[in-house]
Amino acid sequence: MNLRNLVEDLYQCKIKLEDVPIREVLRVVSNRKDQNEIKGMYAEVMVHQWLSRCEGVSFDDDLPRQVKEYHLEKEGMGIKVTTKKENGRTICEFDGLVYYQRTPIIVEVKSSRLNGFAGKIQNRFELGRDIYSRKDVSMLLFFPFSSNKNHQAMERIHPRLKCVNLGYKKRHLNDYVSNIT
Repeated sequence: MNLRNLVEDLYQCKIKLEDVPIREVLRVVSNRKDQNEIKGMYAEVMVHQWLSRCEGVSFDDDLPRQVKEYHLEKEGMGIKVTTKKENGRTICEFDGLVYYQRTPIIVEVKSSRLNGFAGKIQNRFELGRDIYSRKDVSMLLFFPFSSNKNHQAMERIHPRLKCVNLGYKKRHLNDYVSNIT
C-alpha cells in the first residue's frame, strides 16, 4: 500500500468545513456550551465524512472487541482503548481506525493545533501494531497546516505517517463554532 496514493485520493474527495452539517456535530457533542469540544468534534465529523467518500477506505467497525489484553469500543466519534493491565483504565483514544487496501490505519484529528501530539505518535504506532499484530500499521494525522508547519519533519521521523491538511484556518473554525454556541 502506498500512503502517498491514499493522501492523493483523499484530496480528490475532500470536503470543506461548510459541508459538515451542524446537526451531525451537535449529535455527538456532550456539552453544547464547550467551544473546544465542539471544535474538536467538528473536525472529527468532517474527517469521518471525508474518509467515507474516499474509495478504498473502510472503517474498522468491529467494535466492541477484545484483542490480547486490550478492549476496544466506540465512544462518540472515536475508539476508546482500555487494558486489563491498568484495571480497565483508558490508555488511548483513537479518532478512528480504518483500512485502505487491507492495511490498518490509525486516524488522528487535531482541530487547530497539535498541542504536543507529535510526542505521542510513536506510542500510538506501537499500540496499533500490537492491536493488529502487524508491522505495516500506518497513521493519518489530520490538522490545519496553517497553524502547524512541522508536518514534513514528522513524516521523515515516522515513515508510515502521512499528515493531511484540513484546509481551513483556525479563525474559520472559530467563526463556525461561535455561530453555534
